[in-house]
Amino acid sequence: MPKDLRDQLAPDLRHPDSAAPYLTTIADGYHLLPVSPRLKGFLTMRPGETGELVLHVSFVVAYAFDPGSEPVTGPSEIEPFLRTEGDFVLRTTAAFTKASAGMWPQGLDESTCPVGCADAVRGYVSPGFTDRQFDGPSYSVEPGDFDPGKPMPAQDGCH
Repeated sequence: MPKDLRDQLAPDLRHPDSAAPYLTTIADGYHLLPVSPRLKGFLTMRPGETGELVLHVSFVVAYAFDPGSEPVTGPSEIEPFLRTEGDFVLRTTAAFTKASAGMWPQGLDESTCPVGCADAVRGYVSPGFTDRQFDGPSYSVEPGDFDPGKPMPAQDGCH
């Protein structure tokens, strides 16, 4: 990570609600099952401006939570999906100062479903069963919502 970006992000990374685009933090009190998160997606590259290479990413990650003694009605209540799409720009030192060279995120878009919305708005990931009393707008999964080859959903499960 470039020093300039690290300095710029440092205040955000101290608070989960503003760090969410850059890292995943599991909400307190919840535990993942002993399996690796599932990841599906792709990365493509194209030339950018002078000294830049643009990396476009589109991926979805599924985390399997341990429900403990919580009753669940299906896998969607314990396995939230986080989908990300956007660009990272790789800048070389020849065209930029040493502190600005490296990988920079640009225009990242995220969508989550089904997650614990009360935790999600604070920047944490938790399973869907945590929000049995959620009174936000209803959301139904559309075909392609979890397909990184399709356009990003217009909304996610909490907005």
